[in-house]
Order: sequence, then C-alpha cells, then structure tokens
Amino acid sequence: LESHSTLQECIESQQMISINLKNGQRKIFPIFEQGNVSGLLIYEYVQTELIQSDEIIQAIAMVYGNHQSLLNHHQRDGLTGLYNRVALQNWLSKALNSDGIADRRADGEGSVGCFALLDIDFFKRINDTQGHLYGDEVLHVFAELMRESFRFNDQLFRYGGEEFVAVLSETDLDTALTVLERFRTTISQHNFAQLNQVTVTIGVSEIYPRLQPGKLIERADKALYYGKNHGRNQVNAYEWLEQGDLMTSSDDRLENFKLF
Repeated sequence: LESHSTLQECIESQQMISINLKNGQRKIFPIFEQGNVSGLLIYEYVQTELIQSDEIIQAIAMVYGNHQSLLNHHQRDGLTGLYNRVALQNWLSKALNSDGIADRRADGEGSVGCFALLDIDFFKRINDTQGHLYGDEVLHVFAELMRESFRFNDQLFRYGGEEFVAVLSETDLDTALTVLERFRTTISQHNFAQLNQVTVTIGVSEIYPRLQPGKLIERADKALYYGKNHGRNQVNAYEWLEQGDLMTSSDDRLENFKLF
C-alpha cells in the first residue's frame, strides 16, 4: 500500500476514489465487511466503452462484501478471529488431495511448506486459577501475536481449546523452525497480565503433495507430544526426531486431532 497512495486513500476515507487516465478513468470502490474495509474493487474503462454507473459497481461491491462476511462467519473462530476447525478441514481435504499443490513442484515430490501444531502449556491451570474469562483473554492475545508473527500468506487456525495450527506456505523446514522458534520466544517473553509467563509447545512437519491429512497431523502431533513430554516450551520437527529415532507413540494424543 505504501507504493499505491490512491488505494490507501480509499481505505482511509472509506469512499470511492476516481482517477483520470489518458483515455478514460479508474474508479476504486471500498468493499465493506462488518463496517470495515476488507478489500477494494477497481474499475477501469476507456471513453469508448460502455460505462457502468457508480451505483451498479457499488451494489456489486456490497454483494461481494456480504458474501465474504457469510464465508468468514462460517469459517472463522468467534473468539480469536482465526480460521476455525471447519476451515482447517477444508484446507486439508482440498490442498493435500488435489493436484493443485503438486503442480507447484515439477517433480511433485518435494516439500511445499510446513504444518505446525501449537499448544499453550498448562492452559487448564490458567482456567482453573484465573477463570475462564481470563483464559479467553489469553487465547485472544495469543491469536493476535500469531497474526503479528507470521506472514500474510501463512494460514492460521484455531483448532479448538488451546490448540492452534499454522501452515507455513512455500517454507522449508529450517526456515519454519526459525520462524516457529521466534514465535515461541515471543510468547514466552510477552507480558500476560496476572501471569508470570505463558509458554507454547510446537510440533512441525513438512507438507508433501498427496500426503493424507491424518498422516500429516500425526507427524506434527508426534513432534508436539515429544515436546510436551520433554519439558514443554520448545519446538520440535518430526523429521529431525525421526532421524534421531526419538519418536514415541502418541496414540492417545491423536484421538484429539481426528478430523474425518
């Protein structure tokens, strides 16, 4: 937006912006979602073309905004604003079992990103000692820190309770571990009111085309389970633990992550 001042002006003014071009005009319309500008519709035309009225374009933008609100209501968690379990199921079924993700790699075999499970440590203790309202506040702040820490094209989900998912698109394992370790540090150093410290344990695994959703979750969960059993407040990768023959069974834990 820094290099497109007219787009920024439309967002800030929440009004249509009109720009004269050499042979026509460009009009930028704000798209509203629950009272906020969530997108922009840009309409360009030359003088010889049939020109649609501003009212028609605004009506299209309104319909689109309403449609987007319905989609978000269905696929976003009400407390944190992150994508919810339904959205995660949709992502897993579409991304892993389609040819779309495989087409990004010529060989169809390499990793196309990383899948991380994040679990707030001792969250039940927070609810028991501080109350559920404060527990909800911790979840809300945790989600805000996730949004600040990950890239705009990474997908963030609240799976349920104190468990979250981060899909790091087009990211190799070493980079993902660096990003996740930085986020773990951010959480451990954040000043949560009434608490000395909140920590998170993270398990991550690489995403491979055509890998079954359950298998992907199982790998990340085994890495998470390992961290929970070895001190918490750490990041572990399934692939590294497997190479070191450090895996342990996580059958009980996996019962909480069955999607289908």
